[in-house]
Amino acid sequence: MTSVKSIIAWLFLLHVVMLLMSCSTKSTSTVKLESWVEEKSNGEYIVVERLLELNPLTLIQSQKTAILSMKNDTDVQVSVMWYKDLPDLGLDMDSISVRMLSAQEDLGFAKTIASHRI
Repeated sequence: MTSVKSIIAWLFLLHVVMLLMSCSTKSTSTVKLESWVEEKSNGEYIVVERLLELNPLTLIQSQKTAILSMKNDTDVQVSVMWYKDLPDLGLDMDSISVRMLSAQEDLGFAKTIASHRI
């Protein structure tokens, strides 16, 4: 009985390691995201970081998460979920722009509050 549990544990561990190795390599979809953001935002936004998803469901659905920022102020950031197999990666530049402007306003308020601290 314990040998069966041990075999199952090893197989699971092997599966997780293989999954992590396949996710850690830079794929063409990442380059596609960066070029999509560059093109659609007219160079206004950049991809700061791509987050590694370990949830099997998001991996099956090809759902990815990335952090975008304004090129001229990298403190202004938003996270986006995108799908490598959907047209336009499942992203809408208008909604990203609205979220980016909101993040810029929030950051401005935070800096104002921080500068008025006693």
